[in-house]
Amino acid sequence: MAKVIAAHDVGRTINPTLAEGQIEGAVHMGLGQALSEGTQLDAEGRHRNAHLTDYKLVTASDAPRIDIAWIETDTPNAGPKGSKGVGEPPCVPTAGAVANAIAKVIGARVHRLPMTPERVWEAGA
Repeated sequence: MAKVIAAHDVGRTINPTLAEGQIEGAVHMGLGQALSEGTQLDAEGRHRNAHLTDYKLVTASDAPRIDIAWIETDTPNAGPKGSKGVGEPPCVPTAGAVANAIAKVIGARVHRLPMTPERVWEAGA
């Protein structure tokens, strides 16, 4: 089973349940960006997958287990009680981590998102 470990400096956690949901959602968003969520355009620049039936979002059945490592640092000039944002930072490293894993396995880099099976195949050929 796939697993993601997400370590985040949150300053001070005010609502652990909410923060956990934000981090998990952002990791799923990063996985979608990395692997499946791509806009397809025709030769005239019109969307070929303009509807959710044609645009592959990460669903619960696609989601790996996510373990969160909380890093709390004293940050007095941050948000309320020293808290920091947790909603978007987990999106940033996720696609890069997936790209590094793919490159390690196939010995080549995929230089375009999403890293579809076709693009992975072409990069490794």
